[in-house]
Amino acid sequence: LLERWPRHALRQTALLRLGLALQRLGRHDEAVARLEEWLAAAGAAPERAEAELARGRAQRASGAARPARQSFQRVLELDRGPLAAQAQLELAELSRAEGALEAALTEYLKLAVLYEPGDAVARALFGAGELLESLGRPERAREQWSELLRDYPEHPLAPAARQRLSGGR
Repeated sequence: LLERWPRHALRQTALLRLGLALQRLGRHDEAVARLEEWLAAAGAAPERAEAELARGRAQRASGAARPARQSFQRVLELDRGPLAAQAQLELAELSRAEGALEAALTEYLKLAVLYEPGDAVARALFGAGELLESLGRPERAREQWSELLRDYPEHPLAPAARQRLSGGR
């Protein structure tokens, strides 16, 4: 569609879907190119936050930390719901990967406080616990894992939190 009918009415929709699919397939550079093309013409489209999140993830996977951070920040400006929570989690993970542990901890804790319950919050609680433990604050770490188990007992990270609380790694 994109090459055969470049002026087709569904071109923008196809471009967005292609960019999202490329990001999920791990074809990060192609995903960034398609998503940037879509974003340049999207105006105030409601899908902007979704596109920015996917672009940020592709940029991060390609090693482009600064542009990824900017994309995640734009998601926070555009959305206040689940996409923003995912972007907040991505910011925490990005800071953690850069070795900025206090900054990552702040991002995790912000997510746990500001966003509606869900997968991103559970992951933030676990990540915050890990960082608190590595920063020499084991009691605070235990609080995070206990909260995860209380609020998300069936979450995939619950067994790991139980193990951490019992003294295992």
